Order: sequence, then structure tokens, then C-alpha cells
Amino acid sequence: MAGIQDLKHKVEHWKHAMQQAEQSIKERQKFLKAELERVDKERFQLGEERAGIEAERKHIAREQASLDQEQRQLDELRSDLERGGRKGGCCCAPRTERLIEQNIAFASVDAVPGVFVLGGGTMHVNGQYRKVMEAKGQYMGFKKEIDGMSLYWQNGAKMGTPNGWFIADSFKGPPMYWVEHDDPTTIPFDNWKVFDDPEVGHPGNQPAPSIEVAD
Repeated sequence: MAGIQDLKHKVEHWKHAMQQAEQSIKERQKFLKAELERVDKERFQLGEERAGIEAERKHIAREQASLDQEQRQLDELRSDLERGGRKGGCCCAPRTERLIEQNIAFASVDAVPGVFVLGGGTMHVNGQYRKVMEAKGQYMGFKKEIDGMSLYWQNGAKMGTPNGWFIADSFKGPPMYWVEHDDPTTIPFDNWKVFDDPEVGHPGNQPAPSIEVAD
């Protein structure tokens, strides 16, 4: 009898040890799964950040090229003015008109798969936004996959503002930035502003961002 009891005791001990080992394996598997999810999320975030940094670098390079071109135009204009002054006349009116003309650049919403928001004072608004479509295939706006930030057009009557494009924490949420624009089929790159009405919005920090087309 003593031998049988010892055997039963050993079997119970082994069962308990196996249960503990199985529980330990499950906990380790759960931990490893969480770690893999965290690593994948961080890898995705790094990819988004790299894409945003590269887009901002290109944006800065284009801005510098534009400034260099304007400087050359100013130098040419100055030379024309000096020559015109010496000759008693001025022949540079067309160039002057071209220099002071302000053109607002924008893109067709149908033609772009996404956009980059760059340079916003509230840092988490910056990044890549992808176009979002409804189930029926109708366009809704642009959304940042990593945190749900949204960029959308809205009739401004509900907020006591002109029609325009808005950036918010969620689709049609309290705006942080906006730009006045009547046409929902095109999106402006520049002239964005802080949405400064805290009663209906969530004002972002200065400076306001600009927009660029994402590939």
C-alpha cells in the first residue's frame, strides 16, 4: 500500500509540475506576442517618421530653390530699375507683376492617394495621411493610420466659419488647423492657419502646417 501511495503522490506532483510548466509557457507566449506587436508598431512608426522626414527634407529643398529663384528675380529687377533710372524710364512692369503675383498651389483630391502634413507646431499632426473611402467608394477625407488624425473638407456653417479643409484628432472632430477653401475636390498646400476658436475647436500650436502630395 505504501508503494501505491508513493506512486500516487509522485503522479500528482508531476501533474502539478506539468500544469505549472504549461502556465509558464502560456505566459511567456503571451509576453512574446505583446513584444512582437510592440516591435511591429515601432517599426511602422519609424517607417512613417522616415517618410515624413524625407518629405520635409524635399519640401525644404524646394523652398530653398524657390527662394533662390526669387532672389535672382529681385537682383534682375534691381538691375532693370537701375538701368531704367539712368535712362529716364522703366521697362520692368511685366516682371514686377510676375514677382508680386500670389498663386495658391493645390492638388486634385481624385489625383492623389495621400498627403504629407509638415511643419505643424502640434507635432502629432505631422505625418502621412492616406485617402479614406466609404464602402460605396465615395471619398471621405484623409486619415493618418498610426493615430487616426484626420484631414477633411467641411461646410463651415456649423462652426461659424467659411467652407474649408480642417485637421482634427478624428474625422469631423474639433479642428486644430484649417484653411478656407470652397472646393472640396481640391486641397490647398499653403495658407493653413491655427483654428483659434476653442469653443468649437481644439486650437493647435503655431506654426500652422503646410501640405504636400504623398506618393
